[in-house]
Amino acid sequence: MDTAASTSCPHCGAAAPAGAARCARCGFAFVEQEASRWGRLPRPPSRRLAAGGTALAAAAAVIVLIARDDTAATPELPAPVPAARAEHDLELQFNPPGDDTAAVVCPGPIRHQARTRCEARYANGDTQLLLIGLSERGNLDVEIPYPAQRRPGLELAPRFAKPGRPDS
Repeated sequence: MDTAASTSCPHCGAAAPAGAARCARCGFAFVEQEASRWGRLPRPPSRRLAAGGTALAAAAAVIVLIARDDTAATPELPAPVPAARAEHDLELQFNPPGDDTAAVVCPGPIRHQARTRCEARYANGDTQLLLIGLSERGNLDVEIPYPAQRRPGLELAPRFAKPGRPDS
């Protein structure tokens, strides 16, 4: 039996010759589907795939180069300044030439992005609070908080004295 030469009508089931446009019994219209329309999609040529991949890689490289920020590289932080050197430099800054009435005392080295509480002590008994840090270039950055200077002769109340009780 030749199945390719004969087909049947899906409507009435009558046999129909291959290539017929209509069923001879009921008049049902046969529609043939093309294999290329419903079959596999054609494969693109390998050259197109290679060109597309190259273009995609080039675009990714450009994006990476643009997104990379060379200025964001962390600058080298200045080395901490030893307390003795900071004290000497600050004494030169706070004393007039030929005068050594102010002595500066720092408890430790001066670091970048941190403030060290130093104190300037004057010959008349005054003290002044100094907040010292380092600039990006490694220079001493002096901040004098207001009010940080005590006036001469001003008596400060003892810290732990109880009110109404004389200090002994």
